[in-house]
Amino acid sequence: MNELSVIFESVSNKIGIPNLNSSEFKQTSVLLSLSGGKDSTLALAFYAYLKTKFGIQSIQAFYMDHCIRDTREEIAILLQQTEKFQVPLIIRKSNVPKLSKRLGKSLEETGRIVRYQKLNKILKLSGTKCYVVTGHHSEDYVESVLLHLTRGGGPKSFHTLPPFALKPLPRFLPLVFFSDSELQSARSHLKQELPISVDETNDSEQFKRNRIRKKILPELCLEGLSPYTFYWNSQKETERVFWDWLKEAKTLAIPELTIISRKTWDAATRFQRKQILDLHLEIMQLKPINRGNLLEFERQIETLAETSDRELSDCFLYCQQTGDIWIVSKTSSIWKPLETFEKDNSVCFLWFNQLIKWKITTDSSDYLVRLSEKNDSILVNGKKVQLFEHYRMKKIPSPLRSRLPVLIYKEQVIQHATFNET
Repeated sequence: MNELSVIFESVSNKIGIPNLNSSEFKQTSVLLSLSGGKDSTLALAFYAYLKTKFGIQSIQAFYMDHCIRDTREEIAILLQQTEKFQVPLIIRKSNVPKLSKRLGKSLEETGRIVRYQKLNKILKLSGTKCYVVTGHHSEDYVESVLLHLTRGGGPKSFHTLPPFALKPLPRFLPLVFFSDSELQSARSHLKQELPISVDETNDSEQFKRNRIRKKILPELCLEGLSPYTFYWNSQKETERVFWDWLKEAKTLAIPELTIISRKTWDAATRFQRKQILDLHLEIMQLKPINRGNLLEFERQIETLAETSDRELSDCFLYCQQTGDIWIVSKTSSIWKPLETFEKDNSVCFLWFNQLIKWKITTDSSDYLVRLSEKNDSILVNGKKVQLFEHYRMKKIPSPLRSRLPVLIYKEQVIQHATFNET
C-alpha cells in the first residue's frame, strides 16, 4: 500500500467506514467540482479510491470555465486527470467578468453564483439523488473566517464551510477530514503522479483572500495554529443530517404544482406571504419571487379579478377570485401535448408525472381522451352542466381549465381529470 492509500484509509476511518459502506452512500450519484488544482484533484483521487474500495456507482466531474483566461491547457490537464480515474467530465462556460460588472459583484462572488446555478441545473436533470463534492479544506475555512472578520463579521463568521450541507445544494467536503500533515503529504504525493493545473489568479495579491493565504495564515501557523484542529473545534453537529438525507428515497419527485390555502394567504403579512411563496418555490426548485411581482400579484388578488395571474421566469402564479393560490411550473407536463396508450382494459396517460388509468368497457375505438374544451358538458348530480363552469365553481384558474384531460364516449364527456389526482 503506497503512502497516498495509507492517508486515504486514515481519512475513511474518520468519516466512518459504516457510513461509506452503506448502500445509500454507494448508490447516491456524485458530482465533483473540479478545477484541476491541487485540492480538487485530491478530492477526485480520494473519491476514485472510495469508488474502488466501497463501490460508489456513479461519479461525474464538473468544470466551470469563467472566461477569465485561456483555459485550453487547463482543460487538457482535466481530461488527463479524469481519464486516469475513468470519471466523465462535464464542462460548462459562462462569461463571469461581463456578468460581474452587470451584477456589481466581485469576480469571486459572481463565479460562485454561476457555478452553483450550473451545478443545480445538472442535479435537477440527473433524475436521481445526487450531491456535490468540492475541494474545500480546513485552511480554506480559516481564510474564510478571517475574511468575514475583516468585513466586520460577528460570531456567524465561524459558521461557514460545514463538512456536510443540504443548502443551497447537497454538498460534502471530504478534505476537511484530512489533518494538516495528511493534507500536505497527500498534495505532495499527488503532484508526483498527476499533472496539476495552476491558477495564476490564486497568486495575485489584488484579492484579499490571496493576501490572507500568503501572508497572514503562514504567520498564524508559525505561532501554533492548526487549521484542522481549529476547524473541528468550530463546527456544529451536522454529520447526522447528511447521512439521514442519504437514507431518504433515492429519487425525489419535484412538484410541478403547489397550492397555498387562501385562508393562509389572507392571514399573512406581506413579508410572510413572500416567505410562504419562496418556500413553495424552493420546494419546486424554482427561483424566489421578487418584490415587484409580489406587489402586482397582491394588487390583482385584492381586486377580486376573475383570475389573478403573474408570470415569473420559471412558473405561473394563479388565483381564481377568492380561491387558493396556485403555483405551476413552466416545465410542468400540464403544458405538454397529451399522449395516451392502452393497457389492462384502460386508457392511460401521464398526469403530473403520475400514471392515470381510466377503465373502458367496450371497444377502445368508442373512446377518446383529449383536453377539455369550452363547449364540453358533464353530468353533475344528475344535471348537465358546462364543464368550464364546473371548473370555475371548483375555483380552478381559467388558464388551467383547457389543460385538463377528459374521457369522451360517444361524443359525451364521461370522466375528467381533477387536481386531486396529482
